[in-house]
Amino acid sequence: AATPPAAPGPTPAGHQRITEGSASMLYELRGADTKTRGTDSSDGPVFYNKVQVFNRDISVLVMGLFAQWRYVERRERRAAAQARKAGGDHAAGKAAAAEEKARLYALSARELDALLRESEATDGIRVLDALAATGLRSV
Repeated sequence: AATPPAAPGPTPAGHQRITEGSASMLYELRGADTKTRGTDSSDGPVFYNKVQVFNRDISVLVMGLFAQWRYVERRERRAAAQARKAGGDHAAGKAAAAEEKARLYALSARELDALLRESEATDGIRVLDALAATGLRSV
């Protein structure tokens, strides 16, 4: 017969006890952990695996960059279509698209993000991260 797990001892200062099911571990709290913590003073770190912090940051950056590229691409196509609709030929459409692309790439990342938020209702992206909880997630 299996013996039940022993009751955990006291939690040492500077540590946090994390219990999930019958497993329990001590997590050492360090000052650097504050950037990965929740907003409440009693919140623990969001990730216990430091590699996951980096993975999350890279995933967020790549998705943001993809959203910006997609937005610029759509605006280019829209500018070209509007130029052709206004009576221009294919060359006028290409010129309008190139002008719109140059205008958008001249913006700062913050300005481009503001434009993305304005058009979020119709031009946003959806992300399905099916492997998020498996530990197999990668960009």
